[in-house]
Amino acid sequence: MYLYQEYPGFISSKMITGYEFNRVIQKIVHEKKAIKQKAKKTITPLIQYLEKFHLYPNPLGNNERSWIAKCPSGGNHFLMVVTTTDEWGCGYYKRKGKLEELKKWLSEIKSKKDQKM
Repeated sequence: MYLYQEYPGFISSKMITGYEFNRVIQKIVHEKKAIKQKAKKTITPLIQYLEKFHLYPNPLGNNERSWIAKCPSGGNHFLMVVTTTDEWGCGYYKRKGKLEELKKWLSEIKSKKDQKM
């Protein structure tokens, strides 16, 4: 699972030095890491379930409640997860819900795979 999270590099500016620019970027990086670490302290049943099925949930770093996980469909997109409500959503397949809805969807996916064999 890959999500582009690079930061821009400094080229030149009349308003800010390269050193100042790099300090701002490092502050952003540090803040995102701190948010991710704090988010990892609150593991919900939905996050545990995603881990169990190797969907690799990972905090985004924007806030403590926003996570992403690999979509169980096998597509090259993500599930968005909100831990305060323990809900997930897949914008690509327009599916969303709580843990029970995810279990049902995984069962549907498995059933379709079994039929193809």
